[in-house]
Amino acid sequence: MTRYFSLVPVTTNTHVGRLLNGTQISQSFRASDDYLYSIAFYVGTYFKQVNSILTISLFRDGKSEPSRVIKSNTVDFADNTWQSFVFEPIPDSKDALFTVTIESNAIGDSITLWTNVSIDGEYFRNDKPESGALCYITYYKNPLYHSRMPLVPAPEVERVSHLWPNDCYFAHLAVYRFASDYAIDAQVLDAGSGMGYGSAYLADKGAARVIGVDIDCTSVAYSQQHFRRHNLSYICRDVAELDAFESEEFDLIFSSNTLEHVPRVARFFYHAARILRKDGTLLVVVPPVITEEDKKHNIENPFHLNIWSPQQWKHVISHYFLDVEPLRQDFTRAGVPLDFLNTPEQSVITEEDFRFSSTSLEDFIERPSLSIVFRGRHPKSVRELPEPDAAISPIDESFTKPTST
Repeated sequence: MTRYFSLVPVTTNTHVGRLLNGTQISQSFRASDDYLYSIAFYVGTYFKQVNSILTISLFRDGKSEPSRVIKSNTVDFADNTWQSFVFEPIPDSKDALFTVTIESNAIGDSITLWTNVSIDGEYFRNDKPESGALCYITYYKNPLYHSRMPLVPAPEVERVSHLWPNDCYFAHLAVYRFASDYAIDAQVLDAGSGMGYGSAYLADKGAARVIGVDIDCTSVAYSQQHFRRHNLSYICRDVAELDAFESEEFDLIFSSNTLEHVPRVARFFYHAARILRKDGTLLVVVPPVITEEDKKHNIENPFHLNIWSPQQWKHVISHYFLDVEPLRQDFTRAGVPLDFLNTPEQSVITEEDFRFSSTSLEDFIERPSLSIVFRGRHPKSVRELPEPDAAISPIDESFTKPTST
């Protein structure tokens, strides 16, 4: 009797060989829960950058028409890594039998898919059975959980999603709207692009080119599949590792609610100053840590590492930029309460219901701000910058949580 799995780990050193044009690999599995929304495969690239298009089709219960089809460019796939393919959730997927097919248009260089021959199962190559199973993981979205904490597509990272457009989402989108004034005809780097909606927003608002960078490859894969623009691309990379970009390559470097998660934040600022043009603009958005309650909330947030005051952020950024200006974010819609925990159905606001204005650091103490924005101009020359991994000294009670790496 054929056995079906919802997860097959990587435990054996086997793969399907080169996935070239004309080859179809397929795998059947039984969904273990409702709201199936992603499947990941363990992919090899033979240590090369492979520019090809994968077509992943998901068939349910033997039907001839696919329930979902995903196309993905393999050019940013790293060798021997999990690659996730995200699609619209299937609400009633639990216990359904699915078959996923994978095809490529590759002619020369190609990827491969890892298999596990210790599994008592089978996959198919051009409809012929092979022993073992593809190495894969299926993901399921709990709609109740995500209604309060919209961390799709991966719960290992903190995410706000356009798939849950409530007040919290529009507050985050508002900072992209503010940044869009700087993005017109500009070369833009979105450092910490998350689900990709903000990078697409900047691309749609007239940027010449937008590159979204994020450390979570699942989110990058989702962005690549759902936000396709001629002037937009996404890369899976740590925002502290921007070595590959040329000096003075960008007019605008934007980073929203990201740097509080980054352990090597000095390295980010070093490269931001290096790759920003002399007349360019850095926009950094961070959460306000003003009161003891703010500090407690950020300490309890497992994703936040840099528990820094506005004074600490300005102090650090000033090591890399000659002109650093703080701005505040205020909600301006009169008569409407702002509720970050409401549902999309309850939300009546848009990204235009927020105002950003220059202020002083002291003003944050007197008047709470939804977020703190720092606008950096006139990057210092490379010879004036601290070393990329320079230690950061606190000027107050700010600190960075220790990490295991």
